[in-house]
Amino acid sequence: MDSPALPGLVYREMCAHAAGLGSRRALPTTVWLGRIGQPRFERASLVDEPWYDAALRADLLTRALETFRSPPQVWLTRSGDVADPDADLGWRQAAATALARHGLRLDHFFVITRDGWADRVSGESHRWSRVRRGSTQQDG
Repeated sequence: MDSPALPGLVYREMCAHAAGLGSRRALPTTVWLGRIGQPRFERASLVDEPWYDAALRADLLTRALETFRSPPQVWLTRSGDVADPDADLGWRQAAATALARHGLRLDHFFVITRDGWADRVSGESHRWSRVRRGSTQQDG
């Protein structure tokens, strides 16, 4: 699942996400399942609701994983500062639990915002001062 190109794929995913937001500042927190950087690959998404608890998040992701033939990656898109790991703990734990129920391990849990991205498993993160549509180079 790991590859040297993964940070570049995450960057391109972040660019597509930010470009798709337009001028909106607030957006729903959404968990994605699929392959980062491969838009043709089947994807599923779950929009976070304030009343979701830990068990429901894990159950929703467990069920969503059943629709994939091969293990997907799980990532989160949201508003706010990418440097706020507390905002992501609930979905990160749910992803780890759901994958474990399928005998899999959470290798990465990327959080993508307008500011950049962070992997809540490895601790790696990248920030940009500006995202350019179609760009493949990191700013700032």
